[in-house]
Amino acid sequence: MGCNKAVVEDLLTDLLGVVTVQSSPSESQSKPKSKRVKMAKAKAPVTQMDIEDTLPISKLAKVIQRTHSFATKAEAFKKELVCKTKEAVGFLASLNNAEVKMMILLDQAKATKQAQDQVEEKTQAAEAVAYVLRTKAKESEAKIAKAEAELREALATKASEIKAANKKAYAEGQANVRDAYNEQAKPGL
Repeated sequence: MGCNKAVVEDLLTDLLGVVTVQSSPSESQSKPKSKRVKMAKAKAPVTQMDIEDTLPISKLAKVIQRTHSFATKAEAFKKELVCKTKEAVGFLASLNNAEVKMMILLDQAKATKQAQDQVEEKTQAAEAVAYVLRTKAKESEAKIAKAEAELREALATKASEIKAANKKAYAEGQANVRDAYNEQAKPGL
């Protein structure tokens, strides 16, 4: 019930990090010494085996158990790695979506800023036009006030000229009427 020692040693070396020490060439040529094998039970029959070529079944069972344990752990790690990889892919997809949304929002913010700048420019232009119009309106009001004052003065002057002309015409009319009356009154003299 043994296994080839070289295969088992390779397994032990790979899995457990066990290092086997090889004997010198002179010892390998000598006759193999038989070693005692501990008995599992006191009454179990002991069989002679070539110890150098075989390992006890208990060590082989431990190797197999550890190999199975490592294989089970490796499978669990593989499943966890697959799960984590899928999770990472999902996170990357979410990150890409977030980046796209950020770029869209940045573009919208730029467009909004440009529109706001245009509105501000138009507002400033409208305010400048309104200021110019207010200034012109004040100038026009001043001109209107000056023209009204000149008109009042001209009307007052004309009114006084008309009064003077009316008085003069009235006086001349009276004088003419008097002269005409006096002439009418003289012929009979």
